Amino acid sequence: MGKCGKLNIFYYNNNGCVISTIQNNHLKPSGECGVRTAHSSRVVHGDAAPPGQWPWMLEIMYKGKYYGCGAVLLSPTWAVTAGHCVRTAKTYGPWTTIVRSGELDRHSLSGRERDYFVKNIIKHPRFDVDDFHDIALLELLTPVDTSSDYVMPVCLPTGHAIDEFVNKECWASGWGETRGTGDRMKLQQVQMTVSSVAQCHAAYGNNVTTNQVCASGGATKQVCNGDSGSPLSCRVNDRWYVVGVVSWGDNNCHGRPSVFTRISEFTSWIQSTTGIDVTSTALIG
Repeated sequence: MGKCGKLNIFYYNNNGCVISTIQNNHLKPSGECGVRTAHSSRVVHGDAAPPGQWPWMLEIMYKGKYYGCGAVLLSPTWAVTAGHCVRTAKTYGPWTTIVRSGELDRHSLSGRERDYFVKNIIKHPRFDVDDFHDIALLELLTPVDTSSDYVMPVCLPTGHAIDEFVNKECWASGWGETRGTGDRMKLQQVQMTVSSVAQCHAAYGNNVTTNQVCASGGATKQVCNGDSGSPLSCRVNDRWYVVGVVSWGDNNCHGRPSVFTRISEFTSWIQSTTGIDVTSTALIG
């Protein structure tokens, strides 16, 4: 029986249901993105991230269990991830896809975590054609609660310069393999240096295109298995932009740079699909 003013969500073979109140006051002002309240400062050889450090960080789950990929909150109802993360994902049945916001330590619940059902999975039209369009959008069934300091959409880059984030402050975050250097159950972060296009080609040759961006934390600090879909976030003028989502990298998670899907190359597709307006946060210069 539905409750007035509520949205009741049931799905097959789940041990219960979700009843969510839909309230506009749970959303930050339209266009607000890329701002965080935490300013402290392991991903391989990284550090555990403090609360609120990466408020646009989401984890992808199936049936309430962590699947092994991250996603990035773009607006209260849209997220972006790597296409290969949702190659076989469903929006119905026992393997219904869920994203979780506010997660920090998967050992225990802090009370900040919120789960949201994915209503629509939109892989890039060329995702199954080649390896250079590793991106997908997730439309959420109900808006993410962004009223706290721990959940905030990230800003989208405008894509006017391919090397615009070289020499900027950039960080990767995720719950991927740490190779014994940290607890992957806790959200890890590592500072990365964005490579120029020339440096990226020097590392991987024709295996990378302008649809991708490389970044490195040094010889031992890289993203790894389980970080796919998680963000490379860079700060410009006190706002944070999602420069890329983890796509692939060196098999041993060290040495060569990590490869991210370059979000700026897909901004037009994201805008036309989601309706998100990036003009208010456009990069200048």
